[in-house]
Amino acid sequence: RLGALALTSRNPSAYGNADLEFLQRVAEQVALAVDNVAQRQQALAYQKQVASERDRLRLLLEVNNVLVSNREIRDLFPAISDCLQKVVAHDYTSLALLESGGSLLRLYALVFPEGKGLVHQELVFPLENSPGGRALAHREPLLADPLTTEQYPAEITARMVSEGVRCALWLPLITRNAALGTLSLASLREHAFGPEDVVLLSQVASQIAIALENALAFREIAQLKD
Repeated sequence: RLGALALTSRNPSAYGNADLEFLQRVAEQVALAVDNVAQRQQALAYQKQVASERDRLRLLLEVNNVLVSNREIRDLFPAISDCLQKVVAHDYTSLALLESGGSLLRLYALVFPEGKGLVHQELVFPLENSPGGRALAHREPLLADPLTTEQYPAEITARMVSEGVRCALWLPLITRNAALGTLSLASLREHAFGPEDVVLLSQVASQIAIALENALAFREIAQLKD
């Protein structure tokens, strides 16, 4: 059942049997057209869903291929950012790692072509009141849209806002063994990331966390050998 086709008249005897038969045929044609449109919309929605799933799987595969090519994540980060750009448009990508002691984050890798230098690689900032610190504390993604210093009164927030960032997403890098830091994407426009982007990027963050943990373990072993 799709609905009803209605005609009205102020004349009590406006429609006869012939009119009713004709209008029944018209209603059948209208119903057929409406049904065709609904089926087409469903088919287009399904195609969009399939394309989205294909892009998601392709991204995860591409990121995995990049990660296994080298143990040094910092050198690979621009390639990872390029992979993400194909599916999730952004202006800024960063990887921040927890410093020993667990109260500070260091920007370990950064891709920000439009940056003015206020946010830069090796920048160290406190977790307290920062969006990244909040994401790590709650062990879940944090989307700041819009990004404001009122909501997150931290130095890193002020620097990003001064750089022109209007929307930012932080994803905790967590493995079974430890919390390592955050993956962050940001945009110079508001409403840049949707719920589906958060889900996809959370999967990417999990991949990066595992690769990062392996890289850190490999580095420790190498240092012990030296």
